[in-house]
Amino acid sequence: MQDMMIFDVKYLSIPCCTIKPMNPSFLEGHESNLIHLNIACCDGNDELLSDLVAASKSLKMLDLSMSKNKLVSMCVEKIPMENALTAINLGLMGTRVVANELNRLDFNSIKLVVDKCRNLTDLVLHDKCLSFQSIAYVCNNLTNKMLRLDFCSERVMDDHVIALANQCKNLEYLNLSDTWVSYSVLSEIVQAWSGTLMDLSLPQEIGLDIGLDEDDTDETNLESLKTMIGSLQKLKYLHIGTWLGNLLPFDIRGIVYVEKKKHIEKLKKLLPGLTINLNPFSENSPAKTNPSYQIMKMEEGYIEY
Repeated sequence: MQDMMIFDVKYLSIPCCTIKPMNPSFLEGHESNLIHLNIACCDGNDELLSDLVAASKSLKMLDLSMSKNKLVSMCVEKIPMENALTAINLGLMGTRVVANELNRLDFNSIKLVVDKCRNLTDLVLHDKCLSFQSIAYVCNNLTNKMLRLDFCSERVMDDHVIALANQCKNLEYLNLSDTWVSYSVLSEIVQAWSGTLMDLSLPQEIGLDIGLDEDDTDETNLESLKTMIGSLQKLKYLHIGTWLGNLLPFDIRGIVYVEKKKHIEKLKKLLPGLTINLNPFSENSPAKTNPSYQIMKMEEGYIEY
């Protein structure tokens, strides 16, 4: 770790590592030249890792996915007020079992991310068990620089999307899979991002409301969907269903896991110019429009240790 500072490493990826106890004093007064830092799912010396973030004013991409709350909170607190961060991945909860106040990323941490990182273009909040207060703060306070936002599995509602539409006019990617938004918000999405949105993911409830799981879907519903989606001039990817792309029976809690693929074929026929329900585990995934891809992509010269 000391050699990394001495040799001015710019790209460091050490996911799922355990950092042994060591004195982080060698970081004091030293400004790191890190541009890309991946410490996803790391354990051990949280103080050293958070001090590394504090020393990295040039940092543009920070991956804290699958990390425990203590590490995330410490890193967020130590992000310099003057920073260059454009992409942050906070997706998934490390060691999460049940969503509750003890393992939920607290409001203060979310507020610090939004308030400090005013150059963000990519933000992943997938499955963070955020409070309504946190979700509302994100949607009401992000800057217009935001391009890609992943809210998958969060309790996002229609009012949140409307607030987001007022704040972020240039969204290219919006993931609302497994959220609480309704079909009625689709018109707001079309109105706000008709000229920018390239990748849109909607929850399974919207598919069920339209009747995509039925043998004979109402043609009026299909034509309405076709018209609205067709108004998204730059759209390339459309996803309706669970994050894996399935439509469950009418059990939004997902207790009964029955895959229903007929909705995918209907959407492909209805919207032949789009890629429908791209499997996140396929060879073609993730799509380049996905913020996780933006964060993971490596520039020439990057070496992973």
